[in-house]
Amino acid sequence: MNWFLVTMEAQVPPDQEERLLLAYEHAMRNHPPGVVQSMLTRDAHDRTTWRIYTVWESHEALEAHYQSGALMPSAHVFHLIELEPVSVASEIIVTDASVTVIMPQQQNDQNDALS
Repeated sequence: MNWFLVTMEAQVPPDQEERLLLAYEHAMRNHPPGVVQSMLTRDAHDRTTWRIYTVWESHEALEAHYQSGALMPSAHVFHLIELEPVSVASEIIVTDASVTVIMPQQQNDQNDALS
């Protein structure tokens, strides 16, 4: 596993929280290839500090996204509400989380089974 974590952080005024939630939903609805998981969090002690953690399947997938000229989806969330986030990148060494990635065809098959 060579997952890569990108953390974006910004100070979000309370009157912007609803816009942030809508921007996150919008940006993550069609996240780019290579994104395994994303989480939006608010600091437990400073409720104006918000972070978006985005797990990429590899550093190469992240670099390919950067080279495409597209915005980082987690940065885009903050840009939509006119904030400039601070970013940190980390290589994930080990995790105890198990993530099941559903391929598009499997997802269609599951949706058809539910219909």
